[in-house]
Amino acid sequence: MKASHKDAFPFVLLFIPYAAGIFCRVYYSNFFGGWPLWPILLLAAVFTLFNLLYKPLKVFRYTWFGGITALTFLFVAGILITGNSIEIDKFDHFSKTKAENLLVKVITEPVNKNGNTRFTAKISQAVNNNNLLIVNGKLQINLSEQAAKNINYGDVLLMPATYKPVSPPLNPAEFNYSKYLAHKNIYHQAYLSPGQFSVVKTNTGNSLMAYAQQLRKRLVDKFKLVITDPDAAAVASTLILGYSAELSNDVLQAYSKTGTIHVLSVSGAHVGLVYLVLVFLLAPLNNGARGRILVTLIVIACIWCYALLTGFSPPVCRAGIMLSFILLGRCFARRISQLNILAVSAFITLLIDPLLITDVGFQLSYIAVGGLIVLQPIIYQKFSFKNKFADKLWLICSASVAAQLVTLPLSTYYFHQVPVYFLVSNLVILIPSALIMYGGILYLFIPKGWLIAKWISLLVEKLILLTNDTLSVIEHAPWSVIDRVWLSYPEFILSVLIVILVSYCLFKLGRAALLSLSFLLIVFISFRLWNNYLLSNTNEMVFFSLRSNSAIALRTAKHVKLITDVDSNSKTYNYSIKPYMDSCGIDEVDMTSFESLKANKNKSISFNGKQILVVDARDSIPTNNASEYIYLRGKVSLNDIHLTKHQTIIIAGKSNSKYKQNIAEALKPVHIKYMVSGSNKALIIPSNQ
Repeated sequence: MKASHKDAFPFVLLFIPYAAGIFCRVYYSNFFGGWPLWPILLLAAVFTLFNLLYKPLKVFRYTWFGGITALTFLFVAGILITGNSIEIDKFDHFSKTKAENLLVKVITEPVNKNGNTRFTAKISQAVNNNNLLIVNGKLQINLSEQAAKNINYGDVLLMPATYKPVSPPLNPAEFNYSKYLAHKNIYHQAYLSPGQFSVVKTNTGNSLMAYAQQLRKRLVDKFKLVITDPDAAAVASTLILGYSAELSNDVLQAYSKTGTIHVLSVSGAHVGLVYLVLVFLLAPLNNGARGRILVTLIVIACIWCYALLTGFSPPVCRAGIMLSFILLGRCFARRISQLNILAVSAFITLLIDPLLITDVGFQLSYIAVGGLIVLQPIIYQKFSFKNKFADKLWLICSASVAAQLVTLPLSTYYFHQVPVYFLVSNLVILIPSALIMYGGILYLFIPKGWLIAKWISLLVEKLILLTNDTLSVIEHAPWSVIDRVWLSYPEFILSVLIVILVSYCLFKLGRAALLSLSFLLIVFISFRLWNNYLLSNTNEMVFFSLRSNSAIALRTAKHVKLITDVDSNSKTYNYSIKPYMDSCGIDEVDMTSFESLKANKNKSISFNGKQILVVDARDSIPTNNASEYIYLRGKVSLNDIHLTKHQTIIIAGKSNSKYKQNIAEALKPVHIKYMVSGSNKALIIPSNQ
């Protein structure tokens, strides 16, 4: 990094306070929410006066004042612009209007998976007593694949206003899906049956976006036509076109655990491969100023044509914006910092949609590119090789190490795993992934029926299968991944600081930096050891909150006895139960079914000095029962409720929500504690209670 003075990166310095303002408004809305517009107007006025009266008032004596004003202005602007983009806070949000029906427009491509179709719709009007009301907001709609067969992007639907708020996570360590959707301005969802909606209009969306999605659908079908293996066809569609709806969990796991999941996310690397081919093909034209401008414009046009092929996938658009700025900067400026261009592209992207700062792909892609710009040259210079092949190999390795290092804290915080053999995996997959992409794009441009198209598709399929098998071998190698790494927020901050200091030590090794790094490592390790100590020396009961199933976990240190009717391979287990096991670092799980309790006439469970009575359908609650917790798995007589005084009731099982609500209503007058599974948060009883 040649430029070390702050003036070499002005846009980076301007981007930081703006991004900080967005971050504060999103994650600390209780404090930064509801700010009026006058602070930003006042700061703008002060900054304007500062420049107009620069000489008369001799403001040049206080150079720091202008900088502080500008940075504060950008920070406040980030807060206010983000607040203005949050639709739920606006007075015309559809959830604040009583309505019988809603007019909604499909604004995303309907995605079919596991027999269900899901898409996002924008509400434009609400119908109440035959009156049309102008409203705003987004809604996630779910329906069967058959019902959604004729629904396309841009269609306008008339549907009943039977939406519900997106449920928050109910179980410990469960993925916060409501928060994920809220960051996309979606706070409600609806489940529709075939007869509940009608298509009022068609093709009302953006014509270019509609064409892009239809084109991608045709291209995905073209892959399926010749690539017979479903996994290979899914990988080809994902890697080249960004269509990931048909990827199997096994394939995703293989790429994720080997540190090559970025290959399946059409983003900067894929756009970069397209760029390299274009630069090579257009090299004869790249002579002189006019030739340089012509090549730049052709390359940018081709990159956005590729974005069109992917259906304008958000990651591709982000990468396209980044690369377009970098190419224009190189073309029209003699010396320009790529870090500045990166900051400009991020600034403009967040100016359009501030909530993108919460997107994991946005965060990882910009951090990775920033690491490549800043850190890769430093790492590359640490070793030199006379052999050209070894030098090129080290160049690739240095890029992989730089990207992995800077994204390590964030990827570990989100995905709870560290791929150990990422360097080997990325080297192994580099050439095959490039050949798959080039071959796949070439195949898409060749008309159907040509013999060469069949040869190319066969080569692409064999390469994909070979790559999948190779990654599977690496995935199952000893110590291939450090999984179940759940970082607390303080540990995440410490890991970020450690990476920053490691990067600084690579740039300039100093005693102060080494001491600081050592101190942070000691603090981080102390946090991890303390958390491990707590888990190893505590016991707890967990009554999971499941909608249609039952599960009780009895944890003794890092051993769990799990009593459940949920299959360990089911979606419910992986989504609602397994995260708790992983977050506790459970080494041994003893799974048993509720059926096994039938051998015990009382159907009671004893744990840590507490008694749990399990009551199935048609069972009665024993008189003078001394159990602290009564677990209802089916419909029981409401007349027995009065026998449960001084006890806690868990209403679980496959009973319908109306019955569960009736039980809850019967418990309220007698002041009995209760938890409704699927509606209330999981009940966690620590060992000291």
